[in-house]
Amino acid sequence: METNNIDFESEATYWNVTAMNNNASIFSQCAGTYLIGGSHRLGNATSQMDHYFQRNYTDLPSHSMIRYTITFWALGRWRELGADDYFQLSFNSQIVDNLTVNGADFPGDLCGSFSLKDLRDFKVFGILSHNALKLDFRVISKLTQPSNRLLGLREVNLIF
Repeated sequence: METNNIDFESEATYWNVTAMNNNASIFSQCAGTYLIGGSHRLGNATSQMDHYFQRNYTDLPSHSMIRYTITFWALGRWRELGADDYFQLSFNSQIVDNLTVNGADFPGDLCGSFSLKDLRDFKVFGILSHNALKLDFRVISKLTQPSNRLLGLREVNLIF
């Protein structure tokens, strides 16, 4: 995804979201920055659990691995490290990792709710074996409360 807002909106059309909240747009803004997801985009009024952001890639070049760098924004009242709030990365149904951040360490409000803290630019890096010509990539939410625990994607870079 590009950082230019026009490019970002165009790139967002390639993404799908399960159970998008209130027929909202797939992207939102926080502190003037566009995000896939973000404020009340994923899940519904009662759950985000197992809902996901998804992008399908087809006609990939010949390759033996994927290198990925993904930038997330964790918004709201995430629990302390080791608690229930996390998300997963899935590459063709292979769960790569359970990822979490420590909500106690969030620096402060970015998106307008002064009672909630937000963390921007949480980066995940990795390499995995992959040689298929198609990829079903998903970021799967395991967040427990949709009203005040939110997840946004800022940049997704996959190198095949």
